[in-house]
Amino acid sequence: LLADGVHQAQAARLRAMQLLAAIADSSSDAICAKDLQGRYLLFNRTALQFTGKASLEDVLGYDDHDLFPAEQAEAVMAQDRQVVAENRTVSLEHSMVTAIGEVVFMTVKGPMRDSEGQVIGVYCISRDITQKQQAEAYLRRSEQRYQLVLGATRDGIWDWDLCTGPAYLSPHYYQLAGYRPEDVTPDL
Repeated sequence: LLADGVHQAQAARLRAMQLLAAIADSSSDAICAKDLQGRYLLFNRTALQFTGKASLEDVLGYDDHDLFPAEQAEAVMAQDRQVVAENRTVSLEHSMVTAIGEVVFMTVKGPMRDSEGQVIGVYCISRDITQKQQAEAYLRRSEQRYQLVLGATRDGIWDWDLCTGPAYLSPHYYQLAGYRPEDVTPDL
């Protein structure tokens, strides 16, 4: 009877581990977990792609020095030490040189705990936000160019949002219309 209970508990634990592995491997985010010595315990397929490693055997049991250039490895390990020392989850944005090129990541790292609540390692979930960063940079440059054009022209410019109602009225528009910006509401 005791052996049946132990067997059922082991089977349930195995199913839970298989489910966790399936979820991690299905994610487009890089997901990993490390012990307190910084050795990888969990590493999903997306993380493998970023490192250029062929299989889990090339990663599990190894630390960041085995996967990344020295400077990057030290930075990642320092972040891990901070998470453990402060015993809290952190979110950070950082760039890394990966097997697919330079990537900007939004990373969440937190302490991994055992059933008694003791910190036994660090988990990490990293999302590639490179394209988002590039789009935001393009938008900022475009806005800067637009502002330069607005400042260089003597034309009065207005832009009305038909869906929400507000309008943009350029400073020269107010001057041409004979008003001050504080004299009118920004709508048509």
